[in-house]
Amino acid sequence: MTKRLAKSISLFLALFMVLSLLAGCGASKKTEVETTTKAEATTTAAVTTEEDKIKWSGKITVAPYMFGPLDEGNNVIKPLLQEGLLKYGYDVDLVNVYIENSDYENLLNVRIAANDAPDVFEPKSTSTMRKYYDQGSIASWDKAFYEKNCPTINAFINNGCVDGRLKNYVDMFWDFALIDGKMVTIPKVAEAGTMLPKVMLLRGDWLKNLGVTDLPYTLDDFITLMYKFRNDDPDKNGKKDTYGFSTSAIRAIFGAFYGYTSFPDPKAENSIYFYDLDGKIVCGDVMATNKEALAILQKCYKDGIIDPEFVAQLGENTGGYWALSQPFINGRIGASCHAGIDHYRLPEVTGVDGPCAKEYFAVNKNYDFVYAPWPKGPKGNYGGWSLGPACGIGENAVYNAALNKDTDKLAAILNIMDIFAKDDELALLGASGIKGTHFDYTGTSDKPGIKALMDNEKLNAAGVAAYRGIIGGPSPYNDNLIRLTYYNSPSIANMFKIQAQEGYKGGYNRDVYDTTASVSTYKQELIAYRDETFIKIIKGELSVDAYDAYVTEYLKRGGKILTDEAQAWFDERK
Repeated sequence: MTKRLAKSISLFLALFMVLSLLAGCGASKKTEVETTTKAEATTTAAVTTEEDKIKWSGKITVAPYMFGPLDEGNNVIKPLLQEGLLKYGYDVDLVNVYIENSDYENLLNVRIAANDAPDVFEPKSTSTMRKYYDQGSIASWDKAFYEKNCPTINAFINNGCVDGRLKNYVDMFWDFALIDGKMVTIPKVAEAGTMLPKVMLLRGDWLKNLGVTDLPYTLDDFITLMYKFRNDDPDKNGKKDTYGFSTSAIRAIFGAFYGYTSFPDPKAENSIYFYDLDGKIVCGDVMATNKEALAILQKCYKDGIIDPEFVAQLGENTGGYWALSQPFINGRIGASCHAGIDHYRLPEVTGVDGPCAKEYFAVNKNYDFVYAPWPKGPKGNYGGWSLGPACGIGENAVYNAALNKDTDKLAAILNIMDIFAKDDELALLGASGIKGTHFDYTGTSDKPGIKALMDNEKLNAAGVAAYRGIIGGPSPYNDNLIRLTYYNSPSIANMFKIQAQEGYKGGYNRDVYDTTASVSTYKQELIAYRDETFIKIIKGELSVDAYDAYVTEYLKRGGKILTDEAQAWFDERK
């Protein structure tokens, strides 16, 4: 039964009772009856007027990034969001579709193939978004349609977001939002995009057991420490069962030579990165400096410093939440940069452990971890990881292609996102939950922040942030909320504090941040060829000099086409 039908029935019953009373009253009650009837008539008019304000009614299914499944029996957020949206004329049934994040793309593809995709879902990458667009799986629309339905968001983005802090990135936002001149998404405003997304971690108990008090700042010192982690029994169990590092630190070593690549990449999910070297765009997969990194890695593998399981797994996560590095947590490797600072947030920062710190301390009750600098390369740069732009595609929303034929529903979705951009209370409720239950304020009265009172899995179970994608992309485009949750956040302040130390920020800004036309054609084959070749070199099955032939072949297989397209894209924006 709809809300409108229920109200109509209630109104009919009320009028029926009034008429019954009227039939049983004498002339002496006429004035009272007339007054009552007029009052009911006024109520009728008010209800009718209110109901006529309903702009759209229906169900919207949303499949956002989730830390764990929603518990519908404990979902306290949904009814409050729906009540708030009803005041704006949207009688909407919000439905969360849980898709496990560790296998999101594969599970979503099954739904797309079965015509069972949710209304709102995530593309995970620019190349995947383009693939969905090319195969006709996502909706697209004219910019004017967006400007009509999202005036608040449009002004927010075009003005450079909060206090104009990102005004230099406005053109970038539109680069990400458009394909063939059509909008396919509202770009994710990544306030943290230019902050390094990863952190180098070392096992503190191993450092203590080995008597190491000085952290390694140079690549040479880092490698020396990794040999100790392998050879000097850092866990003091009398067995040679530890290794220095695995997949993630391999990338950091490439980064120390200004040659960051996404190697190894088992699902070919990451981008192929391009950098501007003196006006010439160079692909990160074929940089000359990669050869130096491979020489170091080959020796480390031969000497048993690299966990040999990296070849089979091509990653450190063996299940569960993606940011977990089980080999690091379980004491198999001593260094990892698989996750970020806030994943390993200490409890004194917000009162709640970061999700990876929680798992780490559950296994290592008396052992800590240490934030460490990135290995400094031979040219004096702290490489680390690739930095992202202030805008990104991943957790932003794209929309089911069926909405191309239901523009009223698409307009409603965009309008609802715009409501969250202008309504501070709804934005806070959708993103952070209820004060005192899910979050509390922190900081000072002039600079308040927010701290979560539960971990992300419990928050999602209660409905907090369970509708990302309809409330925003993924967070509401609401400047007051972004101040509370980002700029004034103690966890963000903690990240800034750690990265302010020498050697802790590192990273490279990729100079071509959009997906060019041929990436979807060549990416998977090129990444597979790169990974296969690099693994063979690291394992000693190919010589380091085989890298030269690899570069030639990589370019033949489509690498040159991608580099030329990247160069043209870069030149257009000079």
